[in-house]
Amino acid sequence: MTRVEYYALDIMGDAGLSLNRREISKPEGLARWLDEALTVLVPEGPVSLMGISYGGWLAGQCALRFPGRLRDLVLLAPAGILWRCVVDTAGIMAPPWW
Repeated sequence: MTRVEYYALDIMGDAGLSLNRREISKPEGLARWLDEALTVLVPEGPVSLMGISYGGWLAGQCALRFPGRLRDLVLLAPAGILWRCVVDTAGIMAPPWW
């Protein structure tokens, strides 16, 4: 039988029991914090990461900045992702990755 471990993290600066040791105010800092936490929890190999709402946005930030760290990525209703759309030359609204 394969052993699987799950972790549920409090996001720094959000509601929860975790305390900040330093101010984190930019997406890069939050992604770096998440990568550091994952490195402590799972030091070997890539991880599967899932985030919901704000956690989905943060998981996406981590995937953009540390793609080699992730095996799988699941984003459930990621906050703020579809609000950043661009208008292409035909005038159609589309997410920037299309």
